Amino acid sequence: MTADASGRKRHPVRVLALCAALAFLGFIPGMGIPGALVMVVGDVILRPFRGLTGYAAPSGDAAWPAALIVTLLWPWSIAAGYMVAEYGISSASSRTRLAILALVCAAWGILLTLIVSGMAA
Repeated sequence: MTADASGRKRHPVRVLALCAALAFLGFIPGMGIPGALVMVVGDVILRPFRGLTGYAAPSGDAAWPAALIVTLLWPWSIAAGYMVAEYGISSASSRTRLAILALVCAAWGILLTLIVSGMAA
């Protein structure tokens, strides 16, 4: 635990533990459902660009393994977003840092959707 100049306490180890727990709990009992939800949101955002990028959402037998991969990898976007928001832009307001965290998580999810759909094709 560290404190910055304003006296706020930071807990990066707790954030990493939370990400590990989300990855484990989403993968084992969730069996890919959290990853499938991330991929559905990514698919909705990427749908207008299908013809431009060659993107095609995984379907059939490729959909479940793709969802499992995203379930394992997406929770780490929380740690990345936290590090960017807390350490990269620590002078910003709490709402701004929260928005940055959300944007990093969303961008990570879209990027994972693109990468996994390319692997599944």
